[in-house]
Amino acid sequence: GRLTIVADVHALGAVYREPCVVFAGHPSLRFGPVLHFLRRWGSNPANALVLADPYWNKVGMDNAWPIMQPHHPVQMRVMFAPLDTRLSSAQ
Repeated sequence: GRLTIVADVHALGAVYREPCVVFAGHPSLRFGPVLHFLRRWGSNPANALVLADPYWNKVGMDNAWPIMQPHHPVQMRVMFAPLDTRLSSAQ
């Protein structure tokens, strides 16, 4: 277990391993790198998607909620863990 932070999806090639955890910060899951991650890792239930935006609706948190419907079938575990963006990495 180690944490790898990459600035670009293509930088994952050398460090990619499963199971993996993806932190998604945009509430729509309709554009950006998260689409690549959902297509590549969404079918493996050992992987996880962490919805980190504090404004996401927490009601009905399962793989059937509206935010995940465009990506079905998704087998990966989906969690809501809001991150306080006011904190710095040192905190």
